[in-house]
Amino acid sequence: MAIPRDMNDVNSLKFGSLHVTPTHFDWSAPQDDDGDGWSSTEATRHTDDQGRERILIVRDGSVTQLWDNGKLYESYEAQSYLDDHWVYPDTDEDSDNPPDGDLDPTALDAEEFDALFGTDVEGADGPQMNYWYECEYLDSDNAAAAAVAIVDLPLCIVEIDGRWGFALTGGGMDLTWEIVEAYVQIGLLPPVYYARDLPGMAGRGNNEKDQMLAAACLRSLTAAAESLNRDAERLREMAATWTTHD
Repeated sequence: MAIPRDMNDVNSLKFGSLHVTPTHFDWSAPQDDDGDGWSSTEATRHTDDQGRERILIVRDGSVTQLWDNGKLYESYEAQSYLDDHWVYPDTDEDSDNPPDGDLDPTALDAEEFDALFGTDVEGADGPQMNYWYECEYLDSDNAAAAAVAIVDLPLCIVEIDGRWGFALTGGGMDLTWEIVEAYVQIGLLPPVYYARDLPGMAGRGNNEKDQMLAAACLRSLTAAAESLNRDAERLREMAATWTTHD
């Protein structure tokens, strides 16, 4: 899955979640004795002392991965990460085999890199509202990248007993626009349930991104209507061949 992605082409969005509806789920419920239950994956922005921003991947409250410059790093890849950030002190040219000198001052050092992993971070508290929005397109291989794609949205990725989807990390207002955007950001058309009820709100709909989201909703509704019309036509054709028996 190519995520994060550029939200420019509505026609590139895939079908697959058109008929999803929200599922109630109590996130305060403990896991079952056999280990089944739910797990959240969330992305949050992190700025170091040098002002350099990276994205941390937080799984069930603890940092497990780091996203920087389009690449995902695991905790055991600290040395690889550092190697990628060596620079010549004078020319700032990247090198896999740098001469004697210092690391890029904006790069994490090994101690700071390792210290991030397994720690709790603010702003990544997992699901808060007791609803879950299934997305069959998500799985364990792309959950982290999907979390990065929606890092600026109030949603996280949640797996429930092997099924994947989104959950809200905040509430207090109508977040239909944000739910729609989460599906679009990972390359899917939004579910009809949300596409048909996109709310008119102050400050929404008057920029390029919102217009693209509205176009994606329209395509979802059009696709669903065309499918229903085909079903209706098939039923009419079948009914025409039926005979009534006393």
